[in-house]
Amino acid sequence: AACQQTPAPVTIDLEAEEAAAREMFNTLRETMNTQNIETLFSFFTEDALIIGSDPTEILSKEEVKNMWIELSAALKFEFVLFGEQPFKINPDGNSAVAVSQFYVPVMTANVPLRQVFNLSKVDGKWMVTFWSSSVIPKNEDLPKIVEALAVEE
Repeated sequence: AACQQTPAPVTIDLEAEEAAAREMFNTLRETMNTQNIETLFSFFTEDALIIGSDPTEILSKEEVKNMWIELSAALKFEFVLFGEQPFKINPDGNSAVAVSQFYVPVMTANVPLRQVFNLSKVDGKWMVTFWSSSVIPKNEDLPKIVEALAVEE
């Protein structure tokens, strides 16, 4: 071990990696808006972990793709972004976290949604390895939601 040469440190251009990851993510969001499903799911690894807004939804890429195909046949989605859209690249330059906050007027006109993505560099290409969707009511609306659900019981 003592005779082995120390590998030269690899310099990572974080600005370039962040720009590439953001470009991929912006294209991914655009494919959601245009419902270009084939292109959308080309950004996901085959083993991506995808978590829907319902607690029972822990889904495969294929399951979510089929859901999108079915929903897009019935509805025209529009994602209306609001607030901050956080994005953070990790110091290693190989992964990032991206967040989208939005409304979907045709589905949840008064309740915001949030999607959190983990992006990873796979074979030199930025890919989605994790996607979590959540309904995120405003804190001030929680009492109304709790009350509405109590009425159902």
